[in-house]
Amino acid sequence: MRNYNAERRYRWQSYRRPSGWYYRRWVFGTILPMMFWTQQYWITDYWQFGLPNAPYGYVWVRYGNDALLVNVQTGYILQVRYGLFY
Repeated sequence: MRNYNAERRYRWQSYRRPSGWYYRRWVFGTILPMMFWTQQYWITDYWQFGLPNAPYGYVWVRYGNDALLVNVQTGYILQVRYGLFY
């Protein structure tokens, strides 16, 4: 997989990052800290945002304006869609 710029942008609920953290541009192959992929950040209706089905063991999560496909056991990032939300 890899990193992509979103082809379309969507307005969605406001994003609240964990206290003390600031935006970082995550990339494929890195490990996202657990506090950013807890269930409160999961994109459960991912198809409404043009995201494909997540493979078994992965979930789409929102990180700022981006969507990341993250392994729910390790935090490994399989794919990133930059600028999906505004």
